[in-house]
Amino acid sequence: MLPKEVIVVNFSIHVDTETAKKLDQLTKKTGKPRNALINKAIRLFLDYQSRQEWPPEVRKLAGCDPKLSPFESHRQELGLAKEDPLA
Repeated sequence: MLPKEVIVVNFSIHVDTETAKKLDQLTKKTGKPRNALINKAIRLFLDYQSRQEWPPEVRKLAGCDPKLSPFESHRQELGLAKEDPLA
């Protein structure tokens, strides 16, 4: 449920057949509408993309140095993706 002060914006998206089938299966399994599942997936993705440090679960791993480098400091080592995985 969205708070009253939230302005809702409509988007139209196109997904491949396999993704649509998985989404429909998840709606049947959870009883939640596709729109709610897509909304949650987008929020999780945006939260993940905006992280500035390693998640607490990673930082607490046994044997890890508590002075881990900032999360974003390693992105350049990865280079650019050859293809956009979300395209």
